[in-house]
Amino acid sequence: MNFAKVPRAGEFYYHAKHDPTDFFSYLYVVVGLSLDTEEENLEVVYVPLYETDQELFNRDLEIFMGEKDGRPRFVQVTDPNKLQKIYDSGRATKWTGVFGR
Repeated sequence: MNFAKVPRAGEFYYHAKHDPTDFFSYLYVVVGLSLDTEEENLEVVYVPLYETDQELFNRDLEIFMGEKDGRPRFVQVTDPNKLQKIYDSGRATKWTGVFGR
């Protein structure tokens, strides 16, 4: 596995199912990478920033970085204005609650 960039804790990503008319749809913050000790592969652990009953998701790194229907499965949010909107919403701190902070 040789990726130019791997997701890091605190980075934001949209899933391919993201609806651009709904800013927070399928928007996630990465908690970090974990090792699946049975399969010996890396997985991305991430938290949704939209309303859902799920607190955490994980996905094999190769799948996370791969494509779905011919386009990237996840795209990092790098636009400063979008990042500011995420920070201003307070949703970026949601994942810290998972660890009891």
